[in-house]
This record gives sequence, C-alpha cells and structure tokens, in this order.
Amino acid sequence: MKCKRTLLAPLIMAGVCALAFLHTGATKGSAAAAPRAGTYVGQLEGLIDLIGIDVTQADAKNRRIVRAYLCDGEPGGDARWYSGVMVGNKVRLNSTDGATSLEVKLGHDVATGFVIFGDGSVRGFSASRAIGGAGIYDIELKADGTGQGVSLAGDTFVTTKSSERIANLGDGRPWDVTVTTANGETFNYTYHDFTTFSVEELESYWLPTSYATTGASGIKPDFYTVVWLTGDYRFGFGGLLFGRSGDVKKSQPGTKIWPGGGDPT
Repeated sequence: MKCKRTLLAPLIMAGVCALAFLHTGATKGSAAAAPRAGTYVGQLEGLIDLIGIDVTQADAKNRRIVRAYLCDGEPGGDARWYSGVMVGNKVRLNSTDGATSLEVKLGHDVATGFVIFGDGSVRGFSASRAIGGAGIYDIELKADGTGQGVSLAGDTFVTTKSSERIANLGDGRPWDVTVTTANGETFNYTYHDFTTFSVEELESYWLPTSYATTGASGIKPDFYTVVWLTGDYRFGFGGLLFGRSGDVKKSQPGTKIWPGGGDPT
C-alpha cells in the first residue's frame, strides 16, 4: 500500500482548499461546457504528489495531445511522465516507465481522474486550470543560485536564491521567482527550499522528512522537470513546487530533488 505524508501546513493547504472551492462553484453553472485545452494542476488525494496535465486544442477528429507529470519531490520517489492522445474528453495513459497508469477526464475548467500505482492502489485527483504561472516546467538551475526555464504552455520561470539569511526557516535563504506567462502576465513569488529544513521543521509542516536527506546543503545545480502549483492570487495563498533531475520524460529521473513552497509577493 502506497503511503506518504501529505502537506498539511495551514498556509499551503488553505490555498489548495480554496482552489477546490472556487472551481467546484465555477463548474456548477458550466457542467455542459465543452472541454478546454490548457494546463491543469492539482494534488493527489491523501498524498504529497502534485499532478500537472497539459492538453492541446482538439483537431478535426476531436483528438488532443496529452502530456502529464506526477512528482512528489522525494529522493527515489514519484517522477512519472505520461503522454498520448485523448479522443473526446477521456483518456487512460501508462507512465513511460510502466509503473503507473493515469486516467483523465477533461472538463471546461477542471481535469479529474485517478492514478493507479503498481501495487494496485488508486488515488484520485481534481486538477484546476492553471493560474498564476502554474504548470509543468523544464528548468536549468545553475551553480550561482540562478535558474530559468519554460513551461509546456510557453510561460517562463526565472529564479534567484537570496545571498543573505532573511528568513527563519531552513537555511533562511528563500528563492525569488518571477513567472511570465505566454500572454505577458507577470507573477512574483518567494518560496523556501525544503531540502534545507531540519527534520523538526519538516515534521511541523507535515512534509516528508526525506527532503532532509540532502544534508541541508540546498537544491543542487542540474536540469529539472518541475510541476508548479499556485494558489489563487485574490486570496494571497501560497503554492508548491516539486521536481526531479534527469530525463524524466524518458523514464530516466536523476537522484537530485527540488521540493519547495511559498507565497506570492
């Protein structure tokens, strides 16, 4: 039975709950609305894992290309890539490593479904339409603490790690992130590197203590595939970012992890 600790820190969880509330209300009046292309991001029920799903516009035969990424940011944990073709508004895909399956039903503002793990356990999800630059990104993190990347939707991600201690969590050096969407909107975040948290800090936020196995030395330079979940800016809630190094899309994830979380600025 797959069993992991979920992130239940009040600040982050409030944002996830707010998203669920907002989109539950939004879809009541548009139940018959056609499925909509775009990026959807959510969290598996009862797990820390984030799921990002990118869906293209339908062609003349009502077919859509679907790409999805499941990640928990843990060492040796989930870093599963899915790709295939959706006909209509439903699809079942196997991860490229064959370890899991993904079922997706696409709505107008939400994608729902299940992840089926190799041990037979099933976890549901409800992924909301991406806001605030949320999505699936390929990011290069450099040794000087800067990083940049692009999402499947064409949004850009630029980050810089503070050179001085300015916070009281982890190593006290949060990251500043600027996301610019493909349509020109800009969003700014400050978030924390969970790999620098002590075991006690991780436990206090109900985060996996495995994030501390990097020796509190911080996220390592490399190329990462990342899923980024943001809250709703109108309420000022935070978000989560989980990634793995290596070639995730070809079932060759590396050993380096990138787990983080924080708030809009």
